[in-house]
Amino acid sequence: MIINRFNLRKATAIVACLAANKVATIQKYSIVLFGIACIIMTACSSPESDGIKAAKMKYDLQTEYYKKSHSLTKEISKERVKAYESYIGKFASFSFKTRTDAREKLNEFLEPVASKERESSQKLQEEAQESQKKFYEYYESLRNKYATNKEKLDKFDFAGEHYQPKERIQYEDISDLQRKLSEYQDNVKTLIVSIIPPKPDLARLKTDLIGRKILWDMKEAGKYEWTLFSTEEFKTFDIKEIDNTSDIYSLDIYLLLRGEFIDYEANVSVQYILQQHEDWAFNMFQSIDFKVIPANDCSNCITHGWEGGVFRWPSYHITNKCDYRLLVIGEKKPTAIYALGEIWPYLTFIRANSKEEVGGNGIHSIKTIERVGYEAKNFGLR
Repeated sequence: MIINRFNLRKATAIVACLAANKVATIQKYSIVLFGIACIIMTACSSPESDGIKAAKMKYDLQTEYYKKSHSLTKEISKERVKAYESYIGKFASFSFKTRTDAREKLNEFLEPVASKERESSQKLQEEAQESQKKFYEYYESLRNKYATNKEKLDKFDFAGEHYQPKERIQYEDISDLQRKLSEYQDNVKTLIVSIIPPKPDLARLKTDLIGRKILWDMKEAGKYEWTLFSTEEFKTFDIKEIDNTSDIYSLDIYLLLRGEFIDYEANVSVQYILQQHEDWAFNMFQSIDFKVIPANDCSNCITHGWEGGVFRWPSYHITNKCDYRLLVIGEKKPTAIYALGEIWPYLTFIRANSKEEVGGNGIHSIKTIERVGYEAKNFGLR
């Protein structure tokens, strides 16, 4: 029993010694391996290699983006081709009256595709921005290693700038798909242009006249413009066709314009043209004539004559004694040619209860005095 205990102690000691030697050996090898790894890492990590790493990462990210972008283009082109095929197949059944209607219907077919393209493109851009952010973080971490050593920094930059990938990306040829899409687009244009839209109707004419200015040329008395503000001003609307061809539609229009107290008479011409790919478009507006239609007798409101004194040269005045604005149309004799007997037209708007001086030798005659209501704004007077 004693011998066995002795042998056990001896065996234990031998095992402990061997273990200690093994640990020492492992530690020795570990130190050696660590040193080798450091040498390898140092050898692999150089300004040139780091510059190439950064450039390669940038190239790989760009390649991935271009692949996804090309794939999206192919997918959208296919769906757009299907949309055009469907539209062309149903075109006759729609019985379009105008080219505008045809284009609006086409947009209904194409809008879902356009919406998908916008969403996918936005997502692709967001991914690209995120990838770019990661690249710059990686790029800066590599470049900052050489920030204090200009020579190494230059080597890093030079290696990255002159990096050449071994293989270039190859894109799938989609030229046939794009060619088909172009053919469908041309077919649709031809179909839409084949629609001959109807000439503008009365409602369209009235609407197109709103905002137009009708010139009232009183010769020496001045030029005034009546601006059309509302279709409610049209009391009478008579149309006479001047030119009616396949691409030109010209009209002579007589207008009786409604005022608050009096009416106005106007004659204008308008022209529409049928452009190559559009519906009838308003092309030209021209004033021909404008007149006041006498209706009221406001002569008791107006007085006129010479006024002056000993220390002031006499001047000619016209006075409105009533509580509303008046339109006075008449004739006057200018001072410079008074002796020749020439008479010039005279027109003025006189505010309520006001007096205005008349240039020249005064009023020769008054033809009409009319009360002016809300339509004064048409003349830009309020």
